[in-house]
Amino acid sequence: MTDQLQFLNEVAAHVRTLAEPDAAVARSLQGGFPRSAELISGIETGQTLVGGLPPHPPTFRGRVGKALVGLVRRSLFWYTPAIHAFQRAVAAAFREQNEKTDSVRNELSRRLALIEKENYSLREQLRSAQGALQRWKELENRVARVEAFDEFVRKEHFTEVSNDLKLRLSNLSDRLSDLVEQDSAGRGALDMQLQALREEMAESVRKVKTVDQFTLSTRAEMMLVERRISAVLNEARQRVDIASIHDAPAGRPQLFSDVLYCDFESQFRGSEEEIKERVRFYIPRLEELGLGSPQMPIVDIGCGRGEWLDILRERRLLAYGVDGNSSMIATCREKGLAVEEQDGIQHLQSLPAASVGAITAFHFVEHLPFAALLSFIDEVLRVLKPGGLALFETPNPDNLLVGACTFYLDPTHQRPLPSGLLKFVMQSRGFSSIEVLALHPYPSSYHLDQAAGPAAQVLNERLFGCQDYALLALKS
Repeated sequence: MTDQLQFLNEVAAHVRTLAEPDAAVARSLQGGFPRSAELISGIETGQTLVGGLPPHPPTFRGRVGKALVGLVRRSLFWYTPAIHAFQRAVAAAFREQNEKTDSVRNELSRRLALIEKENYSLREQLRSAQGALQRWKELENRVARVEAFDEFVRKEHFTEVSNDLKLRLSNLSDRLSDLVEQDSAGRGALDMQLQALREEMAESVRKVKTVDQFTLSTRAEMMLVERRISAVLNEARQRVDIASIHDAPAGRPQLFSDVLYCDFESQFRGSEEEIKERVRFYIPRLEELGLGSPQMPIVDIGCGRGEWLDILRERRLLAYGVDGNSSMIATCREKGLAVEEQDGIQHLQSLPAASVGAITAFHFVEHLPFAALLSFIDEVLRVLKPGGLALFETPNPDNLLVGACTFYLDPTHQRPLPSGLLKFVMQSRGFSSIEVLALHPYPSSYHLDQAAGPAAQVLNERLFGCQDYALLALKS
């Protein structure tokens, strides 16, 4: 009973702490009820001992004690169930009390956590308010200092400071005025220098134009003289029965029959569709220059099978072709194309001066001896109108495979014409605005791998580069 009373006193003390402040609650929560579980365990263990025999040693005294305990047990056996019931009731009461105490302790823990959270929030708000108050005090101090300084300036130094500021502003205004005057003077001098430079540039441009005109006129006079000399030489050679430089037809020596040369062109020049796709490239340039009109007709020298004439007809551009191969002329006429069967140079010689808008010649100039080439270029310049276009396409000897091999597949070819040489000749004969276009490179499948190094790139350019080039020149 002493232990039970002590436990009940502990429970009562714990209940009294529920009304104490938070510190007492925290202490009670930390302490708990360490003896309640022990008491419940002791009561449950005691139930098994009530009505049973205590242990006894195997001695005479022990046997006597066992007999006496047995007599007492038989005399008090009717109290055993009541004692068991009392013990179970006490243990149940203790369990219930312990559960309620645990529930109260959990609830108090939850409330304590909420209180601590609120306390933390209040402390943060307090710190924020203290910071704001401190900043407010600092601001008040600054305002007070500014007001004191303002009062000091107004009362004692306002006039002095004002006069000083006025003097500084006046000096600054004077300096700005001087700078503006200097800038105006400098701009005037600069404008005069720029005007002088513009006049010098205009004079230089005028002089350059004069020199260009003089150069062109000189070239034209030189060509007239050369043509007269050529005519005199031709007449003299005819009189002494020397072969003229035009003994062979200008376009193609008679090495092949006309039909055989057509077959040769079909095999090595390419199909008509391939040639059409290639020459279609030039159409935008002709249309840009306004060529192919009745006032600026186009003449194609060495028209061959008429692929270029066919493209011009599709674009409704006025043009006709000239060729010395009767078989090719027949092919063109079957297509309804306008053509004339005649040597190219002879046909140009029959045309009046300044009567044609453009002269085109695809793979024609490489068939001419150099003297005939000069005569051909002179006639082209003569028959073109001012602003007219000369368009020549020829194999590109910068490609080593072309210059060393494929060029000589055609035995009627004379010699490869490097683009630099042909450009020089055109300039010397009086053409201007000369442009060279590299065309028709080998497919990329022929190229060496660029990863092999710089040598592979050089070989790709020299072996598998552009197979042809075009030269475009205008008559001034």
